[in-house]
Amino acid sequence: VPPDSAPASAVKSSGGLAAIGRMFGKKQADELRFDGVYRVKHFPDDETDDHYRNLRLYPDGSALCIVSADPPSELAKWFHQQSQTVARGEYKLKGDTIRIEIRADDAALDFNGSIERNRLLLTTRGFGNAPIGTEEYLFMGWRP
Repeated sequence: VPPDSAPASAVKSSGGLAAIGRMFGKKQADELRFDGVYRVKHFPDDETDDHYRNLRLYPDGSALCIVSADPPSELAKWFHQQSQTVARGEYKLKGDTIRIEIRADDAALDFNGSIERNRLLLTTRGFGNAPIGTEEYLFMGWRP
Protein backbone atom coordinates (compact mmCIF):
# COMPACT_ATOMS: atom_id res chain seq x y z
CA VAL A 1 0.00 0.00 0.00
CA PRO A 2 1.65 3.25 -1.05
CA PRO A 3 2.32 5.93 1.59
CA ASP A 4 -0.38 8.61 1.93
CA SER A 5 -2.89 6.70 -0.19
CA ALA A 6 -6.53 6.84 0.91
CA PRO A 7 -8.02 3.61 2.29
CA ALA A 8 -10.99 2.01 0.57
CA SER A 9 -14.28 2.42 2.41
CA ALA A 10 -15.86 -0.93 1.61
CA VAL A 11 -15.16 -3.94 3.83
CA LYS A 12 -14.07 -6.90 1.74
CA SER A 13 -14.40 -10.56 2.56
CA SER A 14 -11.42 -12.47 3.91
CA GLY A 15 -9.24 -14.03 1.30
CA GLY A 16 -6.23 -13.37 -0.85
CA LEU A 17 -2.69 -13.82 0.44
CA ALA A 18 -3.79 -13.95 4.09
CA ALA A 19 -6.09 -16.90 3.41
CA ILE A 20 -3.37 -18.73 1.49
CA GLY A 21 -0.92 -18.03 4.33
CA ARG A 22 -3.35 -19.46 6.89
CA MET A 23 -3.87 -22.53 4.73
CA PHE A 24 -0.13 -23.22 4.81
CA GLY A 25 0.30 -22.46 8.51
CA LYS A 26 1.44 -18.82 8.41
CA LYS A 27 0.66 -17.17 11.75
CA GLN A 28 -1.38 -13.96 11.72
CA ALA A 29 1.10 -12.26 14.07
CA ASP A 30 3.67 -12.52 11.28
CA GLU A 31 1.43 -10.29 9.18
CA LEU A 32 1.33 -7.31 11.58
CA ARG A 33 3.11 -4.23 10.31
CA PHE A 34 4.99 -1.82 12.57
CA ASP A 35 6.39 0.68 10.03
CA GLY A 36 3.31 2.87 9.67
CA VAL A 37 -0.31 3.09 10.83
CA TYR A 38 -3.56 1.22 10.36
CA ARG A 39 -6.24 3.78 9.53
CA VAL A 40 -9.91 4.17 8.74
CA LYS A 41 -12.03 7.19 7.85
CA HIS A 42 -13.35 8.65 11.11
CA PHE A 43 -16.74 9.67 9.67
CA PRO A 44 -17.12 7.51 6.54
CA ASP A 45 -20.49 9.00 5.56
CA ASP A 46 -19.22 12.61 5.64
CA GLU A 47 -17.43 13.32 2.37
CA THR A 48 -16.29 16.75 3.63
CA ASP A 49 -14.46 15.34 6.65
CA ASP A 50 -10.88 14.22 6.04
CA HIS A 51 -10.08 12.86 9.52
CA TYR A 52 -8.89 9.29 10.06
CA ARG A 53 -8.64 7.12 13.17
CA ASN A 54 -5.05 5.89 13.25
CA LEU A 55 -3.75 2.87 15.17
CA ARG A 56 -0.03 2.32 15.59
CA LEU A 57 1.20 -1.02 16.91
CA TYR A 58 4.62 -1.93 18.30
CA PRO A 59 6.33 -5.34 18.58
CA ASP A 60 6.31 -5.08 22.41
CA GLY A 61 2.47 -5.18 22.49
CA SER A 62 1.87 -1.46 22.98
CA ALA A 63 -0.61 0.49 20.84
CA LEU A 64 -1.36 4.14 20.12
CA CYS A 65 -4.53 5.73 18.73
CA ILE A 66 -5.34 9.21 17.45
CA VAL A 67 -7.82 10.91 15.14
CA SER A 68 -6.06 13.22 12.69
CA ALA A 69 -6.33 14.67 9.19
CA ASP A 70 -2.54 14.41 8.75
CA PRO A 71 -1.30 12.02 6.06
CA PRO A 72 0.97 9.17 7.25
CA SER A 73 4.10 11.04 6.12
CA GLU A 74 3.24 13.85 8.58
CA LEU A 75 2.11 11.46 11.33
CA ALA A 76 5.54 9.82 11.18
CA LYS A 77 7.06 13.02 12.59
CA TRP A 78 5.08 13.07 15.85
CA PHE A 79 2.90 9.95 16.29
CA HIS A 80 5.19 7.70 18.36
CA GLN A 81 5.62 6.34 21.89
CA GLN A 82 7.28 9.53 23.15
CA SER A 83 4.26 11.66 22.15
CA GLN A 84 2.43 13.08 25.16
CA THR A 85 -0.87 13.81 23.41
CA VAL A 86 -1.92 10.40 22.08
CA ALA A 87 -4.17 7.74 23.62
CA ARG A 88 -2.27 4.61 24.66
CA GLY A 89 -2.98 0.98 25.26
CA GLU A 90 -1.92 -2.51 24.41
CA TYR A 91 -2.82 -5.32 22.07
CA LYS A 92 -2.89 -9.08 22.47
CA LEU A 93 -2.87 -11.78 19.85
CA LYS A 94 -4.62 -15.12 20.13
CA GLY A 95 -4.53 -17.33 17.10
CA ASP A 96 -5.72 -15.26 14.16
CA THR A 97 -7.45 -12.60 16.27
CA ILE A 98 -6.29 -9.36 17.81
CA ARG A 99 -7.67 -7.37 20.75
CA ILE A 100 -6.61 -3.76 21.22
CA GLU A 101 -7.46 -1.78 24.36
CA ILE A 102 -6.92 2.00 24.26
CA ARG A 103 -7.36 4.18 27.34
CA ALA A 104 -7.20 7.96 27.64
CA ASP A 105 -8.25 10.41 30.35
CA ASP A 106 -11.78 10.75 29.02
CA ALA A 107 -12.17 7.83 26.60
CA ALA A 108 -11.87 4.08 26.29
CA LEU A 109 -12.00 2.00 23.13
CA ASP A 110 -11.77 -1.75 22.67
CA PHE A 111 -11.09 -3.23 19.25
CA ASN A 112 -11.54 -6.93 18.46
CA GLY A 113 -11.02 -8.57 15.12
CA SER A 114 -8.80 -10.33 12.66
CA ILE A 115 -5.44 -9.62 11.09
CA GLU A 116 -4.78 -9.88 7.39
CA ARG A 117 -1.84 -8.65 5.43
CA ASN A 118 -2.01 -4.85 5.31
CA ARG A 119 -5.37 -4.61 7.10
CA LEU A 120 -7.21 -5.18 10.35
CA LEU A 121 -10.93 -5.97 10.35
CA LEU A 122 -12.03 -4.62 13.75
CA THR A 123 -15.25 -4.27 15.74
CA THR A 124 -15.04 -1.27 18.05
CA ARG A 125 -16.68 -0.88 21.45
CA GLY A 126 -16.82 2.40 23.37
CA PHE A 127 -17.61 3.53 26.93
CA GLY A 128 -20.90 1.65 27.42
CA ASN A 129 -19.44 -1.50 25.83
CA ALA A 130 -21.93 -1.04 22.99
CA PRO A 131 -20.59 -1.91 19.54
CA ILE A 132 -19.76 1.16 17.48
CA GLY A 133 -19.28 -0.82 14.29
CA THR A 134 -16.99 -3.03 12.27
CA GLU A 135 -14.42 -1.30 10.12
CA GLU A 136 -11.56 -2.15 7.81
CA TYR A 137 -8.30 -0.50 8.90
CA LEU A 138 -5.86 -0.41 6.01
CA PHE A 139 -2.13 -0.21 6.59
CA MET A 140 -0.41 2.96 5.40
CA GLY A 141 3.38 2.83 5.54
CA TRP A 142 5.85 5.62 5.90
CA ARG A 143 9.51 6.13 5.34
CA PRO A 144 11.42 7.03 8.53
